[in-house]
Amino acid sequence: MRKAFGLLFLFCTIFVVSQSRIDTITFNKNSPLSNKNKVYNATQYELQKFNAFKIRTSKIVDKKKYLSEIHSFTKDSLQILAVKLISIKELSNKKLLIQDIHQNRAFYITILADLKESEISPNEYFFLENILSKITITEVETKYAYSKWLNIILGISLIGLLIFAYKTNRKETTVLPLSKQETTVKNLILKGKSNKEIAQELFISLSTVKSHISHIYHKLNVSNRDELSLRFKNGTSTST
Repeated sequence: MRKAFGLLFLFCTIFVVSQSRIDTITFNKNSPLSNKNKVYNATQYELQKFNAFKIRTSKIVDKKKYLSEIHSFTKDSLQILAVKLISIKELSNKKLLIQDIHQNRAFYITILADLKESEISPNEYFFLENILSKITITEVETKYAYSKWLNIILGISLIGLLIFAYKTNRKETTVLPLSKQETTVKNLILKGKSNKEIAQELFISLSTVKSHISHIYHKLNVSNRDELSLRFKNGTSTST
């Protein structure tokens, strides 16, 4: 009888110890199984939140309002990256993702970077990476085309300014033909005659001489006698 009682006590002791070890493993907060359960529960909770959001927003007709709500919900209410990706896919299915990327580029670049560092298969977020790449390429091409046309316009403007400057300079340096009397007055000036001497030689008034000289200066684009003499020195013909 004593032997049977001893065996029963030993069996009970072994059972209690083993059960204690099982409970310790099951409820240890740091165990991998516990962490997986927490992630699973959190994911399920956010999926329920997302489904509730879909039901709540299913009757929104205004795309602008819906886009604002789902972006805010994805950004602020969802914490699990996989669920965020599901929400982004919902935007893509409704053909609103490109519009939201244009409005919130930095957000999606950050999401894509987080997805690449996660254990989520690249096939799941390839659509997002593809859209971001296409938008970037389109913007680069647009900027290049804008820069190209801007350079063309600036080049045409510069050529126009050069032509205008050339024509203006040519117009300013054009020598207008002198009348017979103006030519005579010019030749007398080149000989060193004074206004009074020219008036006496040509039998005209002093004011008429001054008038002829003013016309000569204007037509030949000179300002005084020295410039006129410089223009016709070095053997230049004194007749026009």
